[in-house]
Amino acid sequence: MKCNVPTCPGEYEDDLIVRAAAHNDEILVFKDVPAKVCDTCGDALISWGVEDQLVRLLESHSYPLCNAPVYQFAPTNKIREQLVGAGSVGGNGQLKGK
Repeated sequence: MKCNVPTCPGEYEDDLIVRAAAHNDEILVFKDVPAKVCDTCGDALISWGVEDQLVRLLESHSYPLCNAPVYQFAPTNKIREQLVGAGSVGGNGQLKGK
């Protein structure tokens, strides 16, 4: 199947991806999620059936395989200067706007 990204000439292929989701103020990561991934740009499509299964897993309150630290990115002054025009960066380092 041809990629949905307008300027991409790639084709979607079956692959396994990592998917992150925010749920109840937590960040959860799923690995080995089946998806169609573009062989050129990396765009990924997940079927409704897979998405439903992820939601059911989130709602089941099952215990995760492992825990991982989560780091919040705080841009340096140089990166803040590059973000001008793309939106504004708040005092906590988070990008606002776009």
